[in-house]
Amino acid sequence: MNFKKTLAGTTAVLFSALLIAACSGNQPHEGGSQVLRILNWEDYIYLNDPENGYEAKDLVDQFENFIMDTEGIEVDVVYDTFDTNETMLNSLQTGKSVYDLVCPSDYTIQKMIANDMLEPLDDAAANIPNYETFASPYLKSIFDNLEATNGVTQEVHSVSEYAVGYMWGTFGILYNPTYATFADRGLSSDDVMSDMEDWNSLWNVDYKDTISVKDSMRDTYSVGIMRVYDEEIRTLQDTYLDEAKAEYDPALYNAQLTDIFNRSDAETVAAVKEELLKLKENIYGFENDSGKQDIVTGKIGINLAWSGDAVYAMDQADEETETELYYNMPETGGNIWFDGWVMPKSDSLNKELAQKFLNFVSDPVNAAQNMDYIGYSSFIGGEDINTLVHEWYDVREDEWETPIDEWKLANDITDDYIAYDLTYFFGDTVDTETIIYIEEDSVGRQLYAQYPEADMIPRLSLMRDFGDNNRYILAMWEEFKASSLPGWAIALIVVGVLAVAGVGGFFLYRKNLAKKNRSARRQQAASSRR
Repeated sequence: MNFKKTLAGTTAVLFSALLIAACSGNQPHEGGSQVLRILNWEDYIYLNDPENGYEAKDLVDQFENFIMDTEGIEVDVVYDTFDTNETMLNSLQTGKSVYDLVCPSDYTIQKMIANDMLEPLDDAAANIPNYETFASPYLKSIFDNLEATNGVTQEVHSVSEYAVGYMWGTFGILYNPTYATFADRGLSSDDVMSDMEDWNSLWNVDYKDTISVKDSMRDTYSVGIMRVYDEEIRTLQDTYLDEAKAEYDPALYNAQLTDIFNRSDAETVAAVKEELLKLKENIYGFENDSGKQDIVTGKIGINLAWSGDAVYAMDQADEETETELYYNMPETGGNIWFDGWVMPKSDSLNKELAQKFLNFVSDPVNAAQNMDYIGYSSFIGGEDINTLVHEWYDVREDEWETPIDEWKLANDITDDYIAYDLTYFFGDTVDTETIIYIEEDSVGRQLYAQYPEADMIPRLSLMRDFGDNNRYILAMWEEFKASSLPGWAIALIVVGVLAVAGVGGFFLYRKNLAKKNRSARRQQAASSRR
């Protein structure tokens, strides 16, 4: 696979371009061209990159050419990038930027609806037919059921009324089962692989100083939630996910899991804080975008990672160190996330052209280009995406024509193959079978990161906007991040300082620590995407 970078960007909004766009609005240029202003995550669209094997024009250029060829209209796309949902939202709310299309994350879309910031989509079936036809039915149903209340009108709206899905993924555990430190501590690779089936294992002293954690409040909070409510979740699983029981109901289980996953009252936040502070004793460090490189180079053995980053790291480890990394969503479940396109309200909104762009990027051909370049999984299905999956992974080509046992015998193959069902994702967006056969030892690798196994789907929950309760979580996060040093290290430093410099040295230490704490709080907003 050809993966370049993940969406985590470091480039802020390009304000010079913003000023140009704001001044020009959507008035036609001399010569009759139209302007489309787009704000997206960095490296989150197909770019011309010959050094990495990408020769075709950027997808933005392709869109401009497509409109000219089909409608004879000259289009000038002003394309800028942002680094966090929060900086993007603040820029829009303060009026510093004006765009026709923006690509925020799921919870931010909810916020924007609540703040009456978005223009609803016109008839999607007529104006964005590619999306209506090829968007994954599984993902689209989540958008349909995700709601937000407009704070001005007090009307409840589905996210689908305002957003077109773009990319999606999960948050899980990326790990190296053969990491040397694990072996030194008496852990076999099988031990590690078994432990990574359970979020609780992260608290095990065997993994002390081997774990990097995302500098991301929401994602880290989700891990704490799974810890605090582990017993309740397991009881629900035993009740609703056991096919032998009359209460078997995966949909009901997911609904109740989602309720747990979004608890944000003061009592829950306090309990999560307590568990995360315990976890902190095992943490090597916090990271924005360095975790995937750190695990490849052997600095750490475990990285709490977004699925696209996990795929990138697995590819890199395969190529550079011949080390097999694995990605896992523990059996109790975890976080699923989405990024989607929305149209911020403005007097100069070019709504018609914006929706044409949404239809263009939702074409499976173009979605496959994006997916191949970005590394995250597209919201779009269709044959082109299915073909890409087959090209990336060692999938037997005649899988639907010959029974697996006959195929193995005819081709003198002894490796174990398993059926991997992707029907939940593709649904009726393809005409071919959606069950593929892969080597059993590839489970937990790249394909699993991009497309979780079918039985994992009920165990994935979307973390919604916390609304007013966000203040509890933010306060917790600031306290959790306040010191990057474990308690024993701080105590040791204090003793040393006092021994050398007396009380005066102690006060100097306190002053420096306070400065560090303030800096840590300022840096909280720099999490790469959440």
